[in-house]
Amino acid sequence: MSETAATPPQAGELAEEVSKVVIDCIVEFAEVDAAEVTPSATLEELDVDSIDLVEIVQVLEERFGIVIEQAHMKDVATVGDAIEAIVARIDG
Repeated sequence: MSETAATPPQAGELAEEVSKVVIDCIVEFAEVDAAEVTPSATLEELDVDSIDLVEIVQVLEERFGIVIEQAHMKDVATVGDAIEAIVARIDG
């Protein structure tokens, strides 16, 4: 059986895709170097403000076809937390 474009990504592939999109968004909206955006980096360290966060969430919602409520993001402190929260919403 061959894979098609409609085949959903495996868990590792999904996390990798989400990670890339989250990092790209942070680099674009917070205007930081990609090397600074590590899973352990906090959003505060990266100077991601509330406006940046709203823009990032909008991109993620559109990209992955999900709705991200403020409650889903309340415990997000690091880039890794953000990636995990988005993967959980997609898998959810």
